[in-house]
Amino acid sequence: MKVYSSFSNILNFRRSRVDVETVYKRYALLYDQVIFNRYGCPIGKNDLFPTVSSYVAKTIGKKENHKKDIELGKNKKFSDIFVDMWEYFDNPEKIHREAFEYVSEDVSNKISEYSWYQNALDEEMRIHNHSKEYKAAAIVANDISSDIAFNLLLSKNITNFNMSLSPVVGEALKAPHDVNDEINLFTTNLVIPDFEALSWENILQLRQDENIVSFRKNVFNSLGTGNHPDNVLADKLEKDLWDLAEQSKPNIGKRIIEFCLSNLPLPSPINPFGYYYGAKAIANDVKQKDKAWVFVIQKMKNI
Repeated sequence: MKVYSSFSNILNFRRSRVDVETVYKRYALLYDQVIFNRYGCPIGKNDLFPTVSSYVAKTIGKKENHKKDIELGKNKKFSDIFVDMWEYFDNPEKIHREAFEYVSEDVSNKISEYSWYQNALDEEMRIHNHSKEYKAAAIVANDISSDIAFNLLLSKNITNFNMSLSPVVGEALKAPHDVNDEINLFTTNLVIPDFEALSWENILQLRQDENIVSFRKNVFNSLGTGNHPDNVLADKLEKDLWDLAEQSKPNIGKRIIEFCLSNLPLPSPINPFGYYYGAKAIANDVKQKDKAWVFVIQKMKNI
């Protein structure tokens, strides 16, 4: 699966008061690649940043960790995530013009109207881009339109692509952002108490986990239900743990327990693994592969 991002997309998340680094960490866990549109960014052989990954690392990095940002940008596992959108098209300049044809006149008018209000908020947040109000509002409108345009463009041209938009896009279109998307994953204490504490080293390690496909499948199944993804995942987690526990009953005394799931936050006060062992060996069975995602959660908890 792939997802889109760009400089405009980064600004839109900031307008939504969503931390961009945590968004990218969620993307890294859930998607194979983040297709980054470097239009307007100083990226290239003769520019400030030689690669997309070096630009992204600096954009999400902290001022006091300049050396660490450079190292992250050069990390192959990190650079494999953030790929250049221009590599997908023969004529990037032409694609940039064509993308905006996906934005209807009605949508464009709504965004233009909203942009004046958002620009006032941008000034308060000190992220406005021009001293003249009408030009600053036009920049806001372009950023929001760009997010919609390229998500639609890529969804038509790239297989296994998933649209993901910042909350401010929904606000502009008078369609409030749902809580049931991947941006809100792990924002409660139900499944992972402190997702933000995971480092990029942790995230890159988790991407290599043998059960990451099962994890992603279960996460995406939790989206679009009308409920917060953490609530859906917590319920599924408890169910799958009980199922694994039931399957492992005949193996008591035959296998050494490989981890203690009493550390996993469950809605139920009773932990199934307080009774049965050998769950991981059971999960390795073909019939139980769809439950192997619980071991990714366990690893996230213990990092």
